[in-house]
Amino acid sequence: MSIVIDKTPITDEELLANVKELLDYGENDYDDNKLKLGIREAKTFLLAAGIPSDIVNSAISVGVIAYYVDDYNRRNGISDFVILKVAQMRAMKYE
Repeated sequence: MSIVIDKTPITDEELLANVKELLDYGENDYDDNKLKLGIREAKTFLLAAGIPSDIVNSAISVGVIAYYVDDYNRRNGISDFVILKVAQMRAMKYE
């Protein structure tokens, strides 16, 4: 199945703001460096899993990146949910 999605690139600032909103960090910048490290790790994980870079760097990936960052910062390892979402993203055919 092929799904047409908006692959408009998202800036690093937009991605950080969206991750902060999804994870309820508020608008302060106290945790920005820690979040940026997690975002970089998440993107590396997605790319290594075979997700195309234009997908990784678009709004479609914000949710899985946020969940990865949450796992990275608050838990001891990556959750099964993140693994499942990455597997689903990998299985999709992007136009």
